[in-house]
Amino acid sequence: MGIFSYFKQKRANREILDRLYGAVMAAARAEGLYRDLRVPDTFEGRFESFTLHASLVARRLNMLPSPAPDLARDFVDRIFSEFDGMLREMGVGDMGVPKRIKQMAAAFLGRAGAYVDALQSEDRQVMKDVLVRNIYASKRPADDCVEKLIDYVNAFSETLDRLALDAFTSENVSQTLMIKAIKE
Repeated sequence: MGIFSYFKQKRANREILDRLYGAVMAAARAEGLYRDLRVPDTFEGRFESFTLHASLVARRLNMLPSPAPDLARDFVDRIFSEFDGMLREMGVGDMGVPKRIKQMAAAFLGRAGAYVDALQSEDRQVMKDVLVRNIYASKRPADDCVEKLIDYVNAFSETLDRLALDAFTSENVSQTLMIKAIKE
């Protein structure tokens, strides 16, 4: 591969990751999650919603044949890069960023593992416990909102499980991920 091919491929990969990141962010920010399912509309609530959606996307990518797991790894790397930029925009100094990134990464990866485990268990109570602990940690809504969020998570996951790699790399990935997102 020549040097120009290498940079062309890197640019294409960056564009795919940009689209995928934007699509996950859009799904995680769907107004209905906050309005109808009472996901807290706070920094923490939005972080939790993003983590949930990103975890489900990464889970699906890791289930697909190569090179999808590589895309999943690059996607998670992109997320941590965004965390870095966000912290710097918030005024966290160079010395504090690595520590904060480590904390955010641990939170993200821990929650991602909990969501994957809850999905694999196929036990609504397990998923309910995970969602209440993470999404609703600051303010638990009525049980019907939690139950509806469980239904949403299952539907979103089922939608992702039907997708092939090209759906995640397409220019229409945002519309694809919003299929099961709550409509405004």
